Amino acid sequence: MDPDLDGVWSVTCFVVRRGFRRQGPMYELAAATVDYGRQVGARVLEGYPTEPQPGKTVIVRHHLGAPS
Repeated sequence: MDPDLDGVWSVTCFVVRRGFRRQGPMYELAAATVDYGRQVGARVLEGYPTEPQPGKTVIVRHHLGAPS
Protein backbone atom coordinates (compact mmCIF):
# COMPACT_ATOMS: atom_id res chain seq x y z
CA MET A 1 0.00 0.00 0.00
CA ASP A 2 1.37 3.42 -0.94
CA PRO A 3 1.13 5.58 2.18
CA ASP A 4 0.90 8.71 0.03
CA LEU A 5 -2.15 7.55 -1.94
CA ASP A 6 -5.19 6.83 0.18
CA GLY A 7 -6.87 3.61 -0.87
CA VAL A 8 -4.44 2.77 -3.70
CA TRP A 9 -2.69 -0.57 -3.39
CA SER A 10 0.01 -2.09 -5.58
CA VAL A 11 -0.11 -5.78 -6.43
CA THR A 12 3.52 -6.51 -7.13
CA CYS A 13 3.85 -10.25 -7.52
CA PHE A 14 2.09 -13.59 -7.59
CA VAL A 15 4.17 -16.74 -7.47
CA VAL A 16 2.79 -20.08 -8.60
CA ARG A 17 4.82 -23.19 -7.95
CA ARG A 18 5.96 -25.12 -10.99
CA GLY A 19 3.59 -28.01 -11.60
CA PHE A 20 0.57 -25.81 -10.78
CA ARG A 21 1.18 -23.24 -13.52
CA ARG A 22 -1.11 -23.00 -16.55
CA GLN A 23 -4.00 -24.47 -14.56
CA GLY A 24 -5.71 -21.18 -13.71
CA PRO A 25 -4.55 -20.45 -10.15
CA MET A 26 -3.65 -16.87 -11.10
CA TYR A 27 -7.31 -16.06 -11.69
CA GLU A 28 -8.16 -17.32 -8.20
CA LEU A 29 -5.27 -15.38 -6.66
CA ALA A 30 -6.28 -12.19 -8.47
CA ALA A 31 -9.93 -12.58 -7.45
CA ALA A 32 -8.92 -13.17 -3.83
CA THR A 33 -6.73 -10.07 -3.97
CA VAL A 34 -9.66 -7.96 -5.19
CA ASP A 35 -11.94 -9.41 -2.49
CA TYR A 36 -9.37 -8.71 0.22
CA GLY A 37 -8.81 -5.20 -1.10
CA ARG A 38 -12.53 -4.49 -0.87
CA GLN A 39 -12.65 -5.84 2.69
CA VAL A 40 -9.86 -3.55 3.87
CA GLY A 41 -10.94 -0.42 1.99
CA ALA A 42 -8.71 -0.35 -1.08
CA ARG A 43 -10.23 1.82 -3.81
CA VAL A 44 -7.73 0.92 -6.55
CA LEU A 45 -5.47 -2.09 -7.11
CA GLU A 46 -2.54 -1.49 -9.46
CA GLY A 47 -0.48 -4.16 -11.19
CA TYR A 48 2.75 -3.89 -13.12
CA PRO A 49 3.06 -6.70 -15.67
CA THR A 50 5.92 -6.78 -18.15
CA GLU A 51 5.70 -8.02 -21.73
CA PRO A 52 8.71 -10.11 -22.73
CA GLN A 53 10.27 -9.59 -26.14
CA PRO A 54 9.38 -12.34 -28.63
CA GLY A 55 11.57 -15.36 -28.00
CA LYS A 56 12.92 -13.98 -24.72
CA THR A 57 12.32 -15.11 -21.16
CA VAL A 58 11.66 -12.59 -18.40
CA ILE A 59 13.97 -13.01 -15.44
CA VAL A 60 12.03 -11.75 -12.45
CA ARG A 61 14.16 -9.45 -10.36
CA HIS A 62 11.71 -6.67 -9.60
CA HIS A 63 8.55 -8.64 -8.83
CA LEU A 64 6.89 -7.97 -12.18
CA GLY A 65 4.52 -10.39 -13.82
CA ALA A 66 3.42 -11.12 -17.35
CA PRO A 67 0.17 -9.58 -18.67
CA SER A 68 -1.40 -13.01 -19.14
